[in-house]
Amino acid sequence: MKAIIKLIAVVLLLLCVVDFDPSFGQLLRWAVVVAFAYLAYDAFKADSNVAGVVYAVLAVLFQPLYEVQLGPTLWKALYIVAALFVISMIVGLFGKKN
Repeated sequence: MKAIIKLIAVVLLLLCVVDFDPSFGQLLRWAVVVAFAYLAYDAFKADSNVAGVVYAVLAVLFQPLYEVQLGPTLWKALYIVAALFVISMIVGLFGKKN
């Protein structure tokens, strides 16, 4: 379940690098903030504090209620960095033998 949430977040973040209309950006913010908040909660519950803090910071940064004023170029770079972080967590998740 966590891997599917992470994959959806990665796809949405990478789709935002392409220029879409503002309504897609609002949908992305709501979907990603819910995903990052859940992943932060799950990481803290699993005693993975670093991942929990990063997910929490991403959730606050992408929250749709008060938009952080960054330029479009910086937002696109942030989408890519956030997607790379989530991809690295997916690789780490699948690399573990439970």
